[in-house]
Amino acid sequence: MALIGQIRKKSGILVAIIGIALAAFILGDFVRKSSKGRGELAKINGEKISYHEFDQKVNEQIDNYKKQTHEENVDQATTCQLRQQAWSQMVRDIILQKEYDELGLTVSSAELFDLVQGKEPHAYVVKAFSDPKTGTFDPKQVVQFLKTLDQREPAVREQWSNIEKAIKADRLGMKYSNLIRHGIYITRSQARRDYEDKNTFANGRFILKRYNSVPDKSVSFNDDDIKKYYENHKYEYYQDENTRDIAYVAFDVKPSTEDIAQVEKSIDKIKEGFEKAEKDEDFINANSDTKLDSLFHKKGFFSPLIDSIMFASKTGTIYGPFIENSTYKLIKLLDMQQRPDSLKASHILIAYKGAMGADPQKTTRSKEAAKKIADSVLAILKKAPDQVFESYAKGMSDDPTAKEKAGDLGWFTDGSMVKAFNDACIKGKIGELSVVETGFGYHILKVTDKTKPINKVKVGVISLGIAPSNATYQKIYAQATEFLSKSSNTASFENTVKQEKQNKRLAENVKENDCDIPGLESPRELMRWAYQAKKGDVSKVFDVSGKFVVAYLAEIKPKGILPLDVIRKEIEPLVLKEKKAEKLIKDLTAQISPSMSLEALAQKVNEPIDTLKSFSFAFPNVPKVGPEPELAGNIFALSANKLSKPTKGFNGVFVYFIDNMIKAPATNDFSVYKLQLLDQYQQRGGYEVYKAIEKKSDIKDNRGIFY
Repeated sequence: MALIGQIRKKSGILVAIIGIALAAFILGDFVRKSSKGRGELAKINGEKISYHEFDQKVNEQIDNYKKQTHEENVDQATTCQLRQQAWSQMVRDIILQKEYDELGLTVSSAELFDLVQGKEPHAYVVKAFSDPKTGTFDPKQVVQFLKTLDQREPAVREQWSNIEKAIKADRLGMKYSNLIRHGIYITRSQARRDYEDKNTFANGRFILKRYNSVPDKSVSFNDDDIKKYYENHKYEYYQDENTRDIAYVAFDVKPSTEDIAQVEKSIDKIKEGFEKAEKDEDFINANSDTKLDSLFHKKGFFSPLIDSIMFASKTGTIYGPFIENSTYKLIKLLDMQQRPDSLKASHILIAYKGAMGADPQKTTRSKEAAKKIADSVLAILKKAPDQVFESYAKGMSDDPTAKEKAGDLGWFTDGSMVKAFNDACIKGKIGELSVVETGFGYHILKVTDKTKPINKVKVGVISLGIAPSNATYQKIYAQATEFLSKSSNTASFENTVKQEKQNKRLAENVKENDCDIPGLESPRELMRWAYQAKKGDVSKVFDVSGKFVVAYLAEIKPKGILPLDVIRKEIEPLVLKEKKAEKLIKDLTAQISPSMSLEALAQKVNEPIDTLKSFSFAFPNVPKVGPEPELAGNIFALSANKLSKPTKGFNGVFVYFIDNMIKAPATNDFSVYKLQLLDQYQQRGGYEVYKAIEKKSDIKDNRGIFY
């Protein structure tokens, strides 16, 4: 942040603003009308974007990323991701600006003044003028800086202008979001239905004939079956963008014996310094290809030899160098403690805007609001029985994975969670409830179990990767070139793969501006070729991050509903599954007689009876089977004490008997459910509205030509 650094020097302001320059770029205006580039990179709702202006903004973002992470170099994968972020935000800015203009949303001069110098200044201002060591914000320094702004260098004034633009854009976004949020209303009927869906339970029994119990050869289908399935389901195969399938062979460039010997000399020299190092962490991070692993590990994490040395040694013991996974390593025992190796916990995550993993369009609540919700729920749960925790986790947690399991995270190893969460689990007592803050938001944590403490060690590792030399690269390149000479078309490519026993891979549904392909790092040149080639074309030899690649274009998938011939192989297993379902339903129907019991049917078809307990429409998860939403719809449409017809599910065909339905307790107070639904819809509202507008927008994207 060189510009922010100048502000510090000139005004004495202590600025902690790692993300401000990045935010200023993301939210800043593009000078769209003065396209200076030599080509049109994009056209969004009639507004042209040149290559030059977009690339300039991407470079600004890369520079800001370097300053934020203190890294001198940015790899291709990260560059591609930053470029994609710039594109997404640019599209969003242009689309939403039209919405702002039509709605008459603005930020007045008086409002901006209040956001900068008022009683509650904007977060960007607070960050920019806070002491990075103490976090203390001094509003007087803001006033002093602005009084002398016109005397400062043009670059500093421009930087401040960008911060003001970021503040305006953030406030406009908040106004727009609030319009959407406050336009959402939950009716009493909706709340009542949600209450009933979550609190009405079915108890019963079922048998399941799984699809894999039917041999593939016992059923058959023809082209008409495939066409019929396609016609009934083709809407599921709509794609917003063109994609490609790329088949390829990669030649790994591995180090030679001479390459290994050179690294060995370097590691021997590092060992001398490691033995004398006063600050192990600094020395490791300065000399190793990998940063310090600060976690504690039990016996068995390391190899048997390393285990025997580290667990029997004194702190400070060094072992090595030795080779492991093509890397020279030195290890040093840094600490030893008694700690539980595994913990079990449940949580309810209350995320907020800007938290890690939180969708910026879906998650709009502030950090303060999230904290209030977490504290309120904690107070309720401390007075409530255990099952109430599960109900809240299902209804309001922002962790979708744990939400399906009523907040249960299951068993996890010490150190596998983020540090604050992990430390709280280590320190917390079993059954204890607490609120823990992490980068993901506020967690209402419940520690449910721990294993007995065991001996664990923290080991410092210095790693030096064994890299191939130029001579090694030339040798592998010659091999790839020879392969290409034998592969002039798709047929000869496949034949050469078989003859040379190469490992051919297929990258499916590759988008034009994707950043990676499975197995390849930053293959932009290969992807650009794929969007200029014809189906069946064979590529030249590409150098892709330490691998030489030869490919052919296996499939072109156009935007829209994919043609049947393109997805035929994908559909065939589903048609096979449909035919198995038909066979199972027919066979089971033939086995069922009037007044037959489930027990009699189970014995007749040789299937065990499983139990459905507290099965709800809202959470249609069948134990030992998985989610079965279609089954839930059938169950809650059937009267109790009646044997069902064979019912097709996702995993197989069910026959079930509902012993009783426990209706939701009668109540006239649906306020909690109304609030929960309102919060859920408000979280999704902004995102859904934007995606709808984006889909209707006229966006011409030519980035693949330039990058």
